Amino acid sequence: MSGPGAGRDVVDGIVDALHRVLVMASRRPRVRSSDAGLTAPQASALAYLHRAGESSPRRMAEVQGVSAPVVSRMLARLESEGLLERSPHPHDGRQTVVRLTAQGAAAVEDDRYGRDARLRSRIEQLSEEQAESLAEAVALLALLLQPETDDELLAGATGALGQRP
Repeated sequence: MSGPGAGRDVVDGIVDALHRVLVMASRRPRVRSSDAGLTAPQASALAYLHRAGESSPRRMAEVQGVSAPVVSRMLARLESEGLLERSPHPHDGRQTVVRLTAQGAAAVEDDRYGRDARLRSRIEQLSEEQAESLAEAVALLALLLQPETDDELLAGATGALGQRP
Protein backbone atom coordinates (compact mmCIF):
# COMPACT_ATOMS: atom_id res chain seq x y z
CA MET A 1 0.00 0.00 0.00
CA SER A 2 1.31 3.47 -0.88
CA GLY A 3 0.05 5.29 2.16
CA PRO A 4 -2.93 5.73 4.47
CA GLY A 5 -5.99 6.17 2.28
CA ALA A 6 -4.16 6.73 -1.01
CA GLY A 7 -4.15 4.00 -3.64
CA ARG A 8 -1.12 3.37 -5.84
CA ASP A 9 -2.79 4.73 -9.01
CA VAL A 10 -3.78 7.92 -7.22
CA VAL A 11 -0.29 8.38 -5.79
CA ASP A 12 1.33 7.71 -9.19
CA GLY A 13 -0.96 10.28 -10.82
CA ILE A 14 -0.14 12.87 -8.17
CA VAL A 15 3.60 12.21 -8.48
CA ASP A 16 3.47 12.68 -12.27
CA ALA A 17 1.36 15.84 -12.07
CA LEU A 18 3.46 17.29 -9.25
CA HIS A 19 6.66 16.66 -11.17
CA ARG A 20 5.28 18.53 -14.21
CA VAL A 21 4.10 21.46 -12.07
CA LEU A 22 7.43 21.74 -10.24
CA VAL A 23 9.33 21.71 -13.53
CA MET A 24 7.05 24.46 -14.90
CA ALA A 25 7.50 26.48 -11.71
CA SER A 26 11.28 26.14 -11.80
CA ARG A 27 11.46 27.28 -15.42
CA ARG A 28 9.07 30.23 -15.19
CA PRO A 29 11.42 32.60 -13.29
CA ARG A 30 14.15 31.92 -15.85
CA VAL A 31 11.92 33.24 -18.59
CA ARG A 32 11.11 36.32 -16.54
CA SER A 33 14.77 37.02 -15.74
CA SER A 34 15.47 37.45 -19.42
CA ASP A 35 13.01 40.39 -19.43
CA ALA A 36 15.60 42.29 -17.36
CA GLY A 37 18.38 41.49 -19.81
CA LEU A 38 19.95 38.89 -17.53
CA THR A 39 20.48 35.24 -18.27
CA ALA A 40 19.13 32.71 -15.77
CA PRO A 41 22.62 32.01 -14.33
CA GLN A 42 23.28 35.75 -13.97
CA ALA A 43 19.98 36.31 -12.19
CA SER A 44 20.70 33.29 -9.99
CA ALA A 45 24.18 34.58 -9.13
CA LEU A 46 22.79 37.97 -8.14
CA ALA A 47 20.06 36.36 -6.04
CA TYR A 48 22.65 34.16 -4.34
CA LEU A 49 24.81 37.19 -3.49
CA HIS A 50 21.73 39.03 -2.23
CA ARG A 51 21.09 36.21 0.24
CA ALA A 52 24.71 35.37 1.10
CA GLY A 53 25.97 38.96 1.35
CA GLU A 54 29.29 38.03 -0.22
CA SER A 55 31.02 35.04 -1.74
CA SER A 56 34.10 33.89 -3.55
CA PRO A 57 34.10 33.12 -7.27
CA ARG A 58 35.09 29.52 -6.41
CA ARG A 59 32.07 29.09 -4.12
CA MET A 60 29.79 30.64 -6.73
CA ALA A 61 31.06 28.16 -9.34
CA GLU A 62 30.34 25.29 -6.93
CA VAL A 63 26.86 26.56 -6.17
CA GLN A 64 26.04 27.26 -9.82
CA GLY A 65 27.50 23.93 -10.91
CA VAL A 66 29.76 25.48 -13.53
CA SER A 67 33.48 25.92 -14.06
CA ALA A 68 35.54 28.75 -12.59
CA PRO A 69 36.19 30.32 -16.04
CA VAL A 70 32.43 30.46 -16.73
CA VAL A 71 31.82 32.22 -13.41
CA SER A 72 34.75 34.55 -14.02
CA ARG A 73 33.28 35.69 -17.37
CA MET A 74 29.82 36.10 -15.84
CA LEU A 75 31.18 38.13 -12.92
CA ALA A 76 33.16 40.36 -15.30
CA ARG A 77 29.97 41.15 -17.24
CA LEU A 78 27.92 41.81 -14.11
CA GLU A 79 30.73 43.98 -12.71
CA SER A 80 30.93 45.98 -15.96
CA GLU A 81 27.19 46.63 -15.66
CA GLY A 82 27.68 47.92 -12.11
CA LEU A 83 25.68 45.11 -10.49
CA LEU A 84 28.48 43.69 -8.36
CA GLU A 85 31.98 44.49 -7.20
CA ARG A 86 35.02 42.34 -6.62
CA SER A 87 37.69 43.12 -4.07
CA PRO A 88 40.71 41.32 -2.59
CA HIS A 89 40.01 38.94 0.29
CA PRO A 90 41.01 40.69 3.54
CA HIS A 91 43.11 37.75 4.80
CA ASP A 92 44.19 35.96 1.62
CA GLY A 93 45.41 38.11 -1.25
CA ARG A 94 45.04 35.17 -3.67
CA GLN A 95 41.28 35.19 -3.24
CA THR A 96 38.56 37.61 -4.30
CA VAL A 97 35.38 38.61 -2.48
CA VAL A 98 32.28 39.33 -4.58
CA ARG A 99 29.46 41.58 -3.32
CA LEU A 100 26.38 43.19 -4.84
CA THR A 101 26.41 46.91 -5.42
CA ALA A 102 23.37 48.98 -4.47
CA GLN A 103 22.37 48.78 -8.14
CA GLY A 104 22.70 44.98 -8.07
CA ALA A 105 20.60 44.69 -4.91
CA ALA A 106 17.96 46.93 -6.47
CA ALA A 107 17.90 44.73 -9.59
CA VAL A 108 17.30 41.61 -7.47
CA GLU A 109 14.58 43.33 -5.46
CA ASP A 110 12.90 44.70 -8.62
CA ASP A 111 12.94 41.23 -10.16
CA ARG A 112 11.39 39.71 -7.03
CA TYR A 113 8.81 42.48 -6.80
CA GLY A 114 7.82 41.91 -10.42
CA ARG A 115 7.54 38.14 -9.97
CA ASP A 116 5.55 38.57 -6.76
CA ALA A 117 3.23 41.10 -8.38
CA ARG A 118 2.57 38.79 -11.35
CA LEU A 119 1.86 35.85 -9.06
CA ARG A 120 -0.31 37.95 -6.74
CA SER A 121 -2.32 39.14 -9.74
CA ARG A 122 -2.91 35.56 -10.89
CA ILE A 123 -3.98 34.44 -7.41
CA GLU A 124 -6.35 37.37 -7.08
CA GLN A 125 -8.21 36.07 -10.16
CA LEU A 126 -9.09 32.85 -8.34
CA SER A 127 -12.39 32.36 -6.58
CA GLU A 128 -12.30 32.38 -2.79
CA GLU A 129 -12.75 28.59 -2.80
CA GLN A 130 -9.87 28.14 -5.26
CA ALA A 131 -7.64 30.45 -3.21
CA GLU A 132 -8.40 28.44 -0.07
CA SER A 133 -7.64 25.19 -1.93
CA LEU A 134 -4.38 26.69 -3.16
CA ALA A 135 -3.44 27.70 0.38
CA GLU A 136 -4.07 24.14 1.54
CA ALA A 137 -2.06 22.75 -1.38
CA VAL A 138 0.86 25.07 -0.60
CA ALA A 139 0.84 23.89 3.03
CA LEU A 140 0.87 20.26 1.85
CA LEU A 141 3.70 20.97 -0.62
CA ALA A 142 5.74 22.57 2.14
CA LEU A 143 5.18 19.46 4.25
CA LEU A 144 6.11 17.12 1.36
CA LEU A 145 9.23 19.07 0.44
CA GLN A 146 10.66 19.38 3.95
CA PRO A 147 14.09 17.78 4.23
CA GLU A 148 14.01 14.36 5.86
CA THR A 149 17.69 14.15 6.79
CA ASP A 150 20.45 16.51 7.89
CA ASP A 151 22.14 15.98 4.49
CA GLU A 152 18.98 17.09 2.68
CA LEU A 153 18.70 20.08 5.00
CA LEU A 154 22.28 21.14 4.26
CA ALA A 155 21.81 20.62 0.51
CA GLY A 156 18.68 22.75 0.63
CA ALA A 157 20.52 25.60 2.33
CA THR A 158 21.81 26.73 -1.04
CA GLY A 159 19.18 25.30 -3.38
CA ALA A 160 19.64 24.03 -6.87
CA LEU A 161 20.95 27.32 -8.20
CA GLY A 162 22.61 28.56 -5.07
CA GLN A 163 19.61 30.30 -3.65
CA ARG A 164 19.09 30.10 0.06
CA PRO A 165 15.54 29.49 1.25
